[in-house]
Amino acid sequence: MSNSTIYVPSPQTSVLSIPLGTTTTSRSRSSRTRPNYTSKRSVLRFLNPWRHQESRVPPQPQSKTRRQRLPSAHTLLTYREDRQEGPLEYDLSLDPSHILVIHNTGYSILSTKQLDTPATNPSVHSMNITCTALPWTMTITASNNNGVLSIRDIIDGLYHGLRSKAKKQDWDRLSKDAKGRVRRAWVSRYNRHHSIQDRAYEKSQGLRRVDFLGGHVAFKGLAYIPDERHWVMHVGPPERRVKFSTNA
Repeated sequence: MSNSTIYVPSPQTSVLSIPLGTTTTSRSRSSRTRPNYTSKRSVLRFLNPWRHQESRVPPQPQSKTRRQRLPSAHTLLTYREDRQEGPLEYDLSLDPSHILVIHNTGYSILSTKQLDTPATNPSVHSMNITCTALPWTMTITASNNNGVLSIRDIIDGLYHGLRSKAKKQDWDRLSKDAKGRVRRAWVSRYNRHHSIQDRAYEKSQGLRRVDFLGGHVAFKGLAYIPDERHWVMHVGPPERRVKFSTNA
């Protein structure tokens, strides 16, 4: 058995070491088959833990006769400054089957055609994503043969990346206040499971990177920062923008 550990905060001690070894399959709350939103996992890397890139590449001078076209995110992924949100109702702590597209007249789920649409215009092969609430830079790379980064790649990459287990050094570098926010987010996340077995299992898995958002798990969209050549992910507290009727 491996001697590596994951860390779970507890009220009595700052961290609780739990041995790792065999891979455990997550329990399912129901036998219902979820839609296959992430049939092909995109490639994701975390760069420069606990700091964003310090050495910035200065923007290159552009020709007066030929200017480089800056990429823009697909409207489904774009952060709207005027509304401080995007068109998706997307909880980053849940699997992608819960994503809804908000319309003026209602809502819908993401279609296969939308998921396979290029994530940017012009298309790109990869995307570096930062978030003010996270100490990592995430790089998501296209998973398809044509090398074009799709909306599916972004959603799949964010989900699997933020589901990764946190490490001891991740926890140790937090301030006291930040540790409190992360601990509360972790407790809230595993307590939302209805069954005792599912709650116990998720609690035993310890902190995940998504807990470092401190409960601000609502995806608000992406914005491109041309001077730094990366994308910023905007997040906020979760909210139910779609109201479901309780009447039969």
